[in-house]
Amino acid sequence: MNDKTSIINAAQKFTAKGLIDKAIAEWEKLLTERNDGNIHNTIGDLYLKKGADQDAAKSFNKAAEIFRKDGFYPKAIAIYKKVLNITPNDTDTLIALARLNAERGLTGNAIENYYRAAEIYNKEGSTEKAITIVDKMLKLSGTNIITRAKIAYLYFRLGLRERAANEYASIALHCMEEGDIEKAKEFFDKSLEYDPASVPASIGLSRLALMNKNPAQAFDTLDHALSRAPDNVEVLAAYAKLALETDKHEAAKKALETLQQLDPSSQETRRLLGSVYLKEGLTQKAFDELLPVIDAALDAEEWSDAHGLLHSFRGLQTVPVKQRLLRICRAQGDEYTISSELKALAALLDNEGASEDALRLFKEALSLNADDHEASEKINELEIRLGIAQPSINIEIETAINVPAEEFSIEENIPFELNTISEESDHEIAASPADLPPSAEQEGPSRQTAADDDLQALFAQFESPVAKKIDYEAHYVAGLEFRQKGLLDEAVKELRTATGDPDKFQRNATMLALCYMEKKAYPLAIAEFNKIIDKMTPDDSTYLRVKYELANAHVNNKDVNRALELYSEIHALEPDFKDVAVRIASLEEQKTPAADREELPKPKKDRVSYI
Repeated sequence: MNDKTSIINAAQKFTAKGLIDKAIAEWEKLLTERNDGNIHNTIGDLYLKKGADQDAAKSFNKAAEIFRKDGFYPKAIAIYKKVLNITPNDTDTLIALARLNAERGLTGNAIENYYRAAEIYNKEGSTEKAITIVDKMLKLSGTNIITRAKIAYLYFRLGLRERAANEYASIALHCMEEGDIEKAKEFFDKSLEYDPASVPASIGLSRLALMNKNPAQAFDTLDHALSRAPDNVEVLAAYAKLALETDKHEAAKKALETLQQLDPSSQETRRLLGSVYLKEGLTQKAFDELLPVIDAALDAEEWSDAHGLLHSFRGLQTVPVKQRLLRICRAQGDEYTISSELKALAALLDNEGASEDALRLFKEALSLNADDHEASEKINELEIRLGIAQPSINIEIETAINVPAEEFSIEENIPFELNTISEESDHEIAASPADLPPSAEQEGPSRQTAADDDLQALFAQFESPVAKKIDYEAHYVAGLEFRQKGLLDEAVKELRTATGDPDKFQRNATMLALCYMEKKAYPLAIAEFNKIIDKMTPDDSTYLRVKYELANAHVNNKDVNRALELYSEIHALEPDFKDVAVRIASLEEQKTPAADREELPKPKKDRVSYI
């Protein structure tokens, strides 16, 4: 191991005597044990004293690199400056110093270092290296106008006129945003000086003209730019927008049609072209153009944008328009609006022959509001038309048939008169010729036989012990009709039969329960709602709605505590469901304490009619 003190003393003695090489040799002995930046710096100074500039620069660079890695930035910067004093055109050192200044946040110094390096590369003909350096400067420059102007000029000196023009245009746009209109005009003009076909400069000057309330000049500027670059998408788009703003619809349409040919997928072009067609009154053509834009907005769940676009086409009353409005309504969750749009779309589908789809939508509307008489009537009409249910007249006949024999009057229900049955005729039914119309008198026994057969068939229905297959859907439809007419007892009778349908129990039982509610037979309504709930899970789409109606039934039955329990269960699953929060707050004040409940006498049960 070297004696550090002895080596340093020896090196200093050699230096004092002017023996530089021996002094350097002594210092280098210490580098074998430790790569020290201070020692490299000392050796660099000795080489400099000797006049060996290149060797000195190498030692200084080694020292600066060590100081930089160790975090001694001020020392590293000082050493790099010593190198540049020796070799001012050392691009490696300039770039290293620029990086170090950038790391320390000394952006101005870093840009100055890069600028010198770029100029040196440019003089040497190393254009690619120079461009790389300029790009680094651009990243550091931010919004500094002076620096960016230098960069633009450097691009120009490197022969990159288009880049220079674009950079000047970019500076001009920044000035315009800052409200410095004069500076903006100066840099836009500079941009056109370097590149007369500069699109950003032309568009920018057009915007400046509009800001100065000179639309004619703005239009002329873009018209001139379009003549130079007829297929430039940016110029065409700016030209079309300005033409629309200045009511030059034909010019706008021509530019937009060219744009669409160049880029058929452009949503912005479709938007603008659609607005042109709207202004021309071509509503359907506008809708066809904007449909992909509307669908894209819907897919992106940009409901406000989609609704704004659709608003112009509400008057069309077509299936595609209504389908998309319904989609927006579903997303917004407004049941009243959803129901309204469902019925509107269903009516359109029915008119177009899509009756099954229409039926499905009307049923969905009814599921949202069981009291929707319009939807109920449409469902009945469509089911009869599609052969799913029988017309209501059949229901009335069946009802008449099921009336007990003692209540049935032949004279009231049979549309022809009968003579007294004669024992001598072996119980054959015979009508007096005097009682028959002329045609029947002429036709004789054949008409009499047909009447006998009809009557016999009618009585056979009463007497047949074989049970008929029940048409549950027909009973349900009949129940709806009776309810709409206010005949609640008849409705209950039909709907009780309809609840035997295992496939549609929930729907039919719900309607029956609602009829009980209207009859104020609240215990019966509660019983039906409980039957429905027992067959459901909280995941079912209508679970909360049924539970809500059950709670309402308990409120009407004066069972405040049970109603409160049910509303609270709904609130726990979906806090914003209907008005449960308000109802809970109201019932909390009416709630009977548990202790008091036990002391209350049990109400006497009245006999309840199940009619």
